[in-house]
Amino acid sequence: MRTQTMQFTTLVTLLLVLLIKIEGDSKSDSIPNGEVNKNFMTNTVAKKVGMDDLEPFNCSTRPLICNAGEIPPRSVCCRNKCVDLTSDSYNCGFCGLACPFNLQCCNRLCVNTNFSPFNCGACGRVCPIGRFCFLGACALGNPSQTSLNHPSIPKIVRKRLNFLSLFIYQTNIFRP
Repeated sequence: MRTQTMQFTTLVTLLLVLLIKIEGDSKSDSIPNGEVNKNFMTNTVAKKVGMDDLEPFNCSTRPLICNAGEIPPRSVCCRNKCVDLTSDSYNCGFCGLACPFNLQCCNRLCVNTNFSPFNCGACGRVCPIGRFCFLGACALGNPSQTSLNHPSIPKIVRKRLNFLSLFIYQTNIFRP
């Protein structure tokens, strides 16, 4: 039994030494700085395969990399970038369709989040029934009664805001 234990110990020691030799090789074949190929393939391999001019990996050459399997696709390739058509204000609904400066892209539509009862202040924020959206906040009651008499607001602006809020209130289907 003593010989079996000794043989087992010798075998385990030999395996450990071999493992250390394989894994712990102090000589590394490091690549000097400036000699790394951006395509992770050496030039000799590329020439053998016939790929001298490797194209970079981007969505203009492979447009399906932007699609996550959604129908219709939420993200598509626009000008060599993957963009979200549901929320990108420069590509709202379609590539290159930019929303005007005061509108925000909400679910593929350019929306004024200051007055939209379905996107009040932010996309998807719906005002409860009986409230209207005014300057990005869900307000209660008739907008013509809303207090805009703060001294810091010029009189002409107050008149226009009151008119605008009353117009929105009149056309709002959720008014009380």
